Amino acid sequence: MNFLQSHPRWDSSLKSEPTLATVLKALNAPDPAVPPFAQTITTVAGLSAISSGGIYYLNGDFVLNAPLNIRSNTTVYLRGSLMLKNQPMVDGWATNAVVDISGVNIRLIGLGNAEIISDHTASGFWVYDATNVLIEGFDIASTEQAFTARWNVNSAVFRNNYCHKLSHRGVHTVAGGDSGHIVIKHNFIDWASDGYDFDYVSTNSIAFENVIVGTSRWVGYMEEGTQSSRSVCNLGVMAKWFGESYMMGICDNGTTRRTFELTDRLTENNYLVKNVVYGPTVAYTGRADYWALPGGGDIAADAFGPIYMWGNTGYNYASQTGYIDYSGHPNLQPGVPKIADPNAPEVNAYIQQTLAVIEAVEETVGVPRNLSAEADTFVWDAAPTTNYGTTTRLLVKDVYGPGYDRVAYLRFPLDSMTSLVKTATLKLRVVQVGGEGVGDRTVEVRQLIDDTWTENGVTWNNRPLSTGALIATITDASIVGQTYSVDVTDYVNARYFAGEKVSFVLVQPASIGKGAHFGSWEDPVAEPILELQ
Repeated sequence: MNFLQSHPRWDSSLKSEPTLATVLKALNAPDPAVPPFAQTITTVAGLSAISSGGIYYLNGDFVLNAPLNIRSNTTVYLRGSLMLKNQPMVDGWATNAVVDISGVNIRLIGLGNAEIISDHTASGFWVYDATNVLIEGFDIASTEQAFTARWNVNSAVFRNNYCHKLSHRGVHTVAGGDSGHIVIKHNFIDWASDGYDFDYVSTNSIAFENVIVGTSRWVGYMEEGTQSSRSVCNLGVMAKWFGESYMMGICDNGTTRRTFELTDRLTENNYLVKNVVYGPTVAYTGRADYWALPGGGDIAADAFGPIYMWGNTGYNYASQTGYIDYSGHPNLQPGVPKIADPNAPEVNAYIQQTLAVIEAVEETVGVPRNLSAEADTFVWDAAPTTNYGTTTRLLVKDVYGPGYDRVAYLRFPLDSMTSLVKTATLKLRVVQVGGEGVGDRTVEVRQLIDDTWTENGVTWNNRPLSTGALIATITDASIVGQTYSVDVTDYVNARYFAGEKVSFVLVQPASIGKGAHFGSWEDPVAEPILELQ
């Protein structure tokens, strides 16, 4: 963030980029709950127990002498770190990874920004011959590449990760499977030679809403026969690195034709849509098989097949607008529309289409769906006609006698559900506690069948009077920054089956008198979440 905040355009535009806010919010999202039946492992020796079909909770700092191999039908939660160092290199390339992944239905989930560490001699995650893979929530540092997907990978999601101090790329995809669909979403890639590279006959790779900072070559690149892939709504901020002869923003390069299974394959049918690149004041003077474009926030196409470049924006490091090439190679297929307006209907429609594809892939690999509240607020008996719908906090308290009681309300839409869910978890983060001294701050989570209340209209005087059945009790909501998870599966499924929204009321048992303050949806880092799986 220091590099971003020192950028000449930080105050004028960079700090307001929507992708930056989205990614920072994703990196600060509450951790998923670890299933109570997960097998806990706390030692390196215990890692040998990991086998196909299990669910594991790794709690501690693990120093490895070989890659951790994860195979089919396995879920691993990590709190702490995995470190692998002193691995062999071949021509400057890592031949090992901290985590080696192959098989089907594999999920790796970092808790508390769990660390994946090397000394630039190993990749972070290496995925091959794999289908339905999820990797999320990690701090990946000092690796050669953060995420590498090579040879027959289908339906993989790499999201909500902080990748930094990398010696090569952040993400590299090579020779995907029949369908591909590798989704790179909501990652912060900080200091790598390239942010992402969709390489050698990759298919259906998607980079969506990533922040890529400090790259010396490309923010993002599609090359060597990559087809039907997408770079959508990414934010790139390039750095001036010495020793590089070429520097570009986001590029689609079709001049390097590759022969795969004896068939020529062009780089084509790729979409570069609504990306923003802030570039350095360095001229691009690369090899003859690349276009010699002027320096700056370049978003360029150089292809023989159809390449769609819609609504992109490029800036030079200082004041002038960066160069954007909408024409590409002279042999670019005629008839491809050229759209400069980031808000054009075609741009917005394509973003929605991309979101639908991502949602389908995430559902396939088992990514939990996080629903934000459509309405939340609290009411206070000391101000019986005042509405608190715009506040960033949900206050809960009950004191013997009038003037101190607060009750909070939340409502979530269920229209994105298409069937009953296996689990539904309400997540509430404490942002402050009252000054009443030490002691348990008990909070009850109850059903609220009445959905007629409105966020900006409900007050103490007109609040729903029925609190509904008790779902669960948070026995001590006193730890600021702690996220409390409540199982609400049966209630959510019942409301979905009835075709209704789902509302909750948070109350404190009579006369506890020690208040708890939870984040509301207006708080970008502490909002309540309804997690569906």
